[in-house]
Amino acid sequence: MSSTDESSSSMSESGSESSSGELPLPHNAEPPKAEKKEEKPKTEPAPQSSTSEAKPKQKDLPKRSADDSGDASRPKISKTTSMMPSVGKNSTKIKTTQSSVSLKKDKVAAAASSASSKGALSTMRVSDKEKNVRKKIDTEQNEAPLEKLAPISSDVSGKIDKLKEMGEEDAADDQNAPYVEKPAPQPRRKKHRVRVVGDASRVPSIKLTIGCPDGSSLAYTATTNFTGKELYHSVADKLSLWQDELFALALTDSSSSVRFLDWDAELGDQNIKEGMKLHFVVRYGKTPFRWADSVAAKFFATAMNGLVASGRLHVASKQAIQMAALQVVIRFGSGVAKTKTSFLTQELLSQFLPPEVMASSPLDYLQQRVLFYYRKFTEKKHEHVVFDASVRYNEMGREFCLGWGAHILTGTVGSESADLGLVEDGLIFRPKSAQTSETAFIPFQKADLAHDQGSTTVKFKHGGEKYKFECSSKIEADQFFATAQSLQYILAKQGVEGFSATELPSHDTPYFVNYTRPIDRKKQADELKPSKSSKKASLLSVFQQAYIKKCQNAQMKPLNRLLLQLDTKLDQGEVHDSLDLRRCNLDDAALSIVYDAVEEVMALVSSSTKDGKKYKKDFDPKKLLVSANERLDSSSAICKLMTLCGLTTIDAADCSLSADAARNLASCLKQTSTLQELILDRNLDITAAGIKNLLDVLRSQQQFKTLSLACCGITKEAEDDIKQFFEHTKSLQSINLSDNKIGDAAMQSILQAAEKAKGTLLSLNFTNTAMGKKSADALKTFLEGEDKISIIKIGYNTFPSSVGKVIADIIPEGDILEELDISSIGIGSKATAPIITALASNKTIKRLNLSGNPIEKDLADSLEKLLSQNDHIQYLSLRNCSLDKMSMLRIAKAVTHNKTLHELDLSGNRLDSVEALEAWTTALIANTSLKTIYFAACKMDASCCEVFSEVLQENKTLERLHLDGNAIGKGLAYLADGLAVNRTLRFLTLQEASLRQDYLEEFLKRFSGSSGLELLDVRRNKFKDTAALQKLADQFAHLDLKF
Repeated sequence: MSSTDESSSSMSESGSESSSGELPLPHNAEPPKAEKKEEKPKTEPAPQSSTSEAKPKQKDLPKRSADDSGDASRPKISKTTSMMPSVGKNSTKIKTTQSSVSLKKDKVAAAASSASSKGALSTMRVSDKEKNVRKKIDTEQNEAPLEKLAPISSDVSGKIDKLKEMGEEDAADDQNAPYVEKPAPQPRRKKHRVRVVGDASRVPSIKLTIGCPDGSSLAYTATTNFTGKELYHSVADKLSLWQDELFALALTDSSSSVRFLDWDAELGDQNIKEGMKLHFVVRYGKTPFRWADSVAAKFFATAMNGLVASGRLHVASKQAIQMAALQVVIRFGSGVAKTKTSFLTQELLSQFLPPEVMASSPLDYLQQRVLFYYRKFTEKKHEHVVFDASVRYNEMGREFCLGWGAHILTGTVGSESADLGLVEDGLIFRPKSAQTSETAFIPFQKADLAHDQGSTTVKFKHGGEKYKFECSSKIEADQFFATAQSLQYILAKQGVEGFSATELPSHDTPYFVNYTRPIDRKKQADELKPSKSSKKASLLSVFQQAYIKKCQNAQMKPLNRLLLQLDTKLDQGEVHDSLDLRRCNLDDAALSIVYDAVEEVMALVSSSTKDGKKYKKDFDPKKLLVSANERLDSSSAICKLMTLCGLTTIDAADCSLSADAARNLASCLKQTSTLQELILDRNLDITAAGIKNLLDVLRSQQQFKTLSLACCGITKEAEDDIKQFFEHTKSLQSINLSDNKIGDAAMQSILQAAEKAKGTLLSLNFTNTAMGKKSADALKTFLEGEDKISIIKIGYNTFPSSVGKVIADIIPEGDILEELDISSIGIGSKATAPIITALASNKTIKRLNLSGNPIEKDLADSLEKLLSQNDHIQYLSLRNCSLDKMSMLRIAKAVTHNKTLHELDLSGNRLDSVEALEAWTTALIANTSLKTIYFAACKMDASCCEVFSEVLQENKTLERLHLDGNAIGKGLAYLADGLAVNRTLRFLTLQEASLRQDYLEEFLKRFSGSSGLELLDVRRNKFKDTAALQKLADQFAHLDLKF
């Protein structure tokens, strides 16, 4: 062999030629490493014999001439493999011994030593074990390149040790021994001896393209004297695939037949020519005890997905959607934006879902459904997420696809089109004209499978009848039958009843010990079949079917949000007690259909008490959430649902409800006493008359607890109605009258009336209600001695400075106050001082809003003390507090050591000094609790982005960063560098940040696809070509760009 022979194989990331358009394979999930096994002491090697059985050394090999192809002189490749010894008709049966491995080794070593001393190894009685070991040695030597061949070692016992470590010693024992299924050892990464490409002048070289299941391709150069086995192992090595027993190389010939490469024949003899494309495919649909190779697991899952998406491998709709979500994980990892569904186009989803599922539901519903499961699968991000998703997909395919198989033939039975497939323990038969649910599984024991070599007919039995399946290719029929024999051989070796193995049907059959026995078909059938009549039927499922049917009858599109909720609850087995129809563009007609479906379920429940039929009570709607539906201007359907279901919660905020709607709702409330919570925020058309009707009824409701009428246009005209409500209510716990210009005098009167509700009231929100000096006196009286209210919100009112002391008095240590909002109350810096001092020792407040209150520099020490000593505040807003440089430095110093603060708002304060930026760099790198921070309108320029880039590279907890209203400009590129390292930041907002088209384009070009960023908000900046920006953003499935 020439010393100039070198490897010229090369791998190309040229992408896919398949229609799937999948991304090139990322090797981002390293398998867990096997523990290093302690080496055993080796026996002393026996002297090498000089008998005729000894193999020739490398120097004894005949040399080839320059014009010789090498076929005659190259040693023939043994048909045995490293995975399983060959067992033929005339093979000597290997006897089982009960002695220990050490005794076996001693006997072999002693026999070899004795033979050597006598100089007659050829006359020695060689054990069956040693024969297999020698065969193994011969195989390994012959598989090696000629120039690497080494003299045969006589250390037989050492070889046995090596085989044992590889988990293959059992293969040399009695093949008829009973199989006992037990977890196999952790698969070990194995390396095959890979052929190198020699001098092209000696043997012609050919360039091939290898198509992989994930859509990527591999450019590979081989020579015509490569065997199929050598090419296969070389390609697997290039793909970093080592758990490779289930795969094969296949070729689509001129007749469109797919054939596997012959394991032993050379490429030249198989008519493999320059430029051909081979396919790396799954041959055996078996399941290893453990998936340890990330590439193998992904290839296996992707191949299965191709059959599921094409509809050739049937799976129920629910499972198909879950498997599609896993394929999104496999394709894109765990970085898909939770709010972004647009990347799941119809074309992409069709690569994951069967045609019948795609046709049965609208695209937006499928997008939401797939993303729902995607979020569940990626709740805990870790580096092996793609590997875990691949393994889970393989497990689901085995469980729900009747035990999936790689071989599925398309042909005819009589005049009817049909598919015939192989699974690990039988056939799957699916006539094309039949319903998908009629796909049949036929175990091998009952199939009586038969085939004549070279014909296109496969014969089998099903249900007592004989079938002849005709396919178009003789080659595919032969391979189908050969693979079926191999699978039956594996079942026989695993001790499955009804099989016998007299010989190995295929030399590349997977080693049966490493694979699980077939799934429990009876258990699978019980899980997949519909619920029996003896079991309790699901009310939630009844409601789902009734709702879909009524939508079809009314020729209306079902509400995807509702369908998604129902599917989720059915999957989780939970009780559905809430009809969440927010932001569904509802009108009265659509809500009436929901009511009709609920009414049908309730009627069924009522009738069940008479006929004795039992139902699973998993549907009991008590909450109706219909907010943000501007077309819902009537309350008729709401009233009917409240009466029918006994609703406890109604959220109808932002629904354009009129005064008539409020009056109808009040009339309905007189007939029921179950309502506990009513939210009607931002319904400006209710008017004072509608408010009066509601309050007159609610004040007599004994169970009513929460009323929210924020921004409903309430004025001082409603003063008496609100007073009477407070005076008569007995159970009120929360009141929200914010953003209503009620007036100072009216609010004074209302606060005085609220004194009577102090015994039960827990939450008070009077933000922006035009309170002033008169209200301040009433507020002081109301708060004195108060020890039950946990939430007080009185921001955006103009109080006198005396209110500062009133507020400071209600937050002593040991109080129960949890949230305090006194933003923009106009009390001045001096009046704010006692509040900040009192807060430093408070142990209960978790949310604090001091925004809009000037805090002078002499309070810097108090602010630092507040954040240093208080270990309970989780949210702090100091927006527009006129904080100077010294205050910002003190706050940064405190934040460095704070362990409880989750959200901090410093917007509208100056952060334009180098010293302050450096201090905040140190603080944000050291802090381990902050998740959200606002630095909007802080007078920062492009240079600040270098600071935040450094922060993003080091900080491991920050999830939201708001830099709106700063002159970021070209500094945006620095943020891309920080995001390339950061994995936690999910939201970045840069509205009105002096951004230009070229700045954002440069950012997107430098942006890392591995970043965890989900939302980039750059609205209110001037961009010329938004289409070009969207094209750049579409490269990242996980990034939602708002411009």
